[in-house]
Amino acid sequence: MKSMDRRRLYRLLDPDSSDRAARTFRLVHHAAVVVGVGIMMGTTVAPMERTYDVSFAVGFTVVATFFAVEYVLRAIAAPEKPGSDHYSLWKARLVWAVSFSGLFDLSAPRRR
Repeated sequence: MKSMDRRRLYRLLDPDSSDRAARTFRLVHHAAVVVGVGIMMGTTVAPMERTYDVSFAVGFTVVATFFAVEYVLRAIAAPEKPGSDHYSLWKARLVWAVSFSGLFDLSAPRRR
């Protein structure tokens, strides 16, 4: 991926970006968080889990896929983070992957 494309991707994923596409992405991201939390809460109520098991499973798969794709995209865009210009592409990605944000994203809850 060319540097210019990585820069655009980084701006899209940057929580401080005022770009319209970034704001839209944040809206979708926040909606995915709310849906994911709702699904996790719903699975703790036995009657709801029995009734909506398939819906919860599909919803969880969609949300988990969204966050897995986001994780990969953030790793791809990591070399564009300010201060990463003295790292190689892979070193910048590794530094992001072992950062608090990278580890938090990686350790997101998994459905049993």
